[in-house]
Amino acid sequence: MWCLPPKQSAEFVFHMEDVLEVYRRRYDPKRPVVCVEPSGSPDMREKHSELSGALSRLEQQLAQHRGSLAHLDATMRLFDPDMLSQDTDPVPQRGQVSWSGPGECRRLIYDVLRDAPQPLATRELAKRVMAAKGIPAVDDHRTRALIQKTVLASLSRAKGMIEQTEVDGVVSWQVCQVA
Repeated sequence: MWCLPPKQSAEFVFHMEDVLEVYRRRYDPKRPVVCVEPSGSPDMREKHSELSGALSRLEQQLAQHRGSLAHLDATMRLFDPDMLSQDTDPVPQRGQVSWSGPGECRRLIYDVLRDAPQPLATRELAKRVMAAKGIPAVDDHRTRALIQKTVLASLSRAKGMIEQTEVDGVVSWQVCQVA
């Protein structure tokens, strides 16, 4: 909201006309026009607080992990002083899959396989997991490939609960039969 000062000067009017001229320009994606209230937006303050809080939590986690690593290093030196001199590369952490929460993919796989009358091939299993999750079965090869890859990774971690079989030369999956 624009407020005119009580005593308008020629200089003020001159600069105000410059500002108003900006709004008459044609849209140019290389030079977008951003309007901001002089007092700042409550949304920006809220976003700043949110990012600041996230940064604070990450710094706390980092300090905790550094402390845990220092304690582990000290413990390892007690048992074998040469243990840390060996090359130990950091193991990269798996990223979170955007379409499912932790453990959700495996639970969906169990549900689908439990209801299946016969073992399912990986592609069919991924298709049914997508349907159970409500992901449209559009012809998006990249999404299907990502979900199929996630399903395969979950299957490899579900040893002892889901077994791999072969049906007509095709690798298929079923819930382990309890003897």
